[in-house]
Amino acid sequence: MSAPSQADILAALQSQGSLRAKNPPKTVPHAHLASSAPDSLTNTAAEGSSSSTRTNSRKLYCPREGCSCVIIGPGAAEWIEADASLIPAEEGSPFTNDKITPSRGYWFVTGSPFAFDNIGFSRAVEVAEALPASAPGVEGATGRVKWLICAECDLGPLGWSFEGGKEAWLAVDRLRYEDK
Repeated sequence: MSAPSQADILAALQSQGSLRAKNPPKTVPHAHLASSAPDSLTNTAAEGSSSSTRTNSRKLYCPREGCSCVIIGPGAAEWIEADASLIPAEEGSPFTNDKITPSRGYWFVTGSPFAFDNIGFSRAVEVAEALPASAPGVEGATGRVKWLICAECDLGPLGWSFEGGKEAWLAVDRLRYEDK
């Protein structure tokens, strides 16, 4: 039996992509949910629990229209609040302030990169050049910053983590959400 040719492999990969595109998930941008956030995006801790943790109640998707990459599943990230607009927006970026509704909300993900369904990482950059001192995780950070990007289309940055760390932060306003 002979090995498949490169053309056969490419055709198989393209057909998988076209199957996904035929049944894209129903998602909404953060701007459609911003007025009711965090309530419309989170589950509160179980009744009787002493914890006040609020976790994501929906799947979080890449913000690019047409990209159906699931970044993280429900219940895998905790809602926190910090300064708005911590992540830089380059000129020409889809994340400029006139294109998104800036939020003080961030999804805090712990464990490891394997807590994500799909995520990509940039090359590491120095913390002082990348994030303000007020950003979550900066105080006491020992590694350099790695920007989080969509694993399928490379759109980003969606958030950040630290080199060698087990925590990550996703900007609430840089994601799309499962439409419920």
